[in-house]
Amino acid sequence: MAWLFENRSEAGVRLARELRHHRNHTAAMAVGLGGVPVAAEIARLLYLPLGIVPVVNLRGPDGQTFGAMAPGGVAVVDWGRLGKVGEETARGIVAAQQVELARIEKTFDEFAHVPVARRNIILVAEAMDTGLAMRAALRALRPQHPHRIVASAPVASERARLELRLDGCECVAVAEVGEFHTPSEWFGDFRPPTDTEAKGMLELQARYARFTVA
Repeated sequence: MAWLFENRSEAGVRLARELRHHRNHTAAMAVGLGGVPVAAEIARLLYLPLGIVPVVNLRGPDGQTFGAMAPGGVAVVDWGRLGKVGEETARGIVAAQQVELARIEKTFDEFAHVPVARRNIILVAEAMDTGLAMRAALRALRPQHPHRIVASAPVASERARLELRLDGCECVAVAEVGEFHTPSEWFGDFRPPTDTEAKGMLELQARYARFTVA
């Protein structure tokens, strides 16, 4: 199967075209580290401030995602998939990912506090297969009283979009597909950014936004 996107950055450029009408009093927020290269292109092309919502996925031994966690004790779980993982295994995965979430929060703290109240927010994921990470990000942001949240990703499954709509959130994607095994199948290069690369993108947009964002 041919991929849809060359890499995360190219996917961000294409997703920005779908989001070009969402500019008024808006900020872009990457969902986890993987969303940063996608969100960086959207912020650059639409002249938006850029931040990050620290989110980690909970994946079982088979590689399938059964949940996601975000700051503030937010956890979203697919109970059907959790049952296949087993309680003891799941506890170990959750404990390890709590450590990783704390590390990401500390590393990217200055970019996790873009003003949200009464503002339009575009949440940007690398892909939405289960939609669990996006839903965790939504729940982490809503207590901060944003005016409106748009969930976006280069590719989204039908299931993820349906569940986000049921959660009261508009969903924008370049492509909607059926269930897929892994987001990497839609990208030629799906190499995740390092901390240094992600921080560089966030810092660059912060400097750029000072001159371009009203």
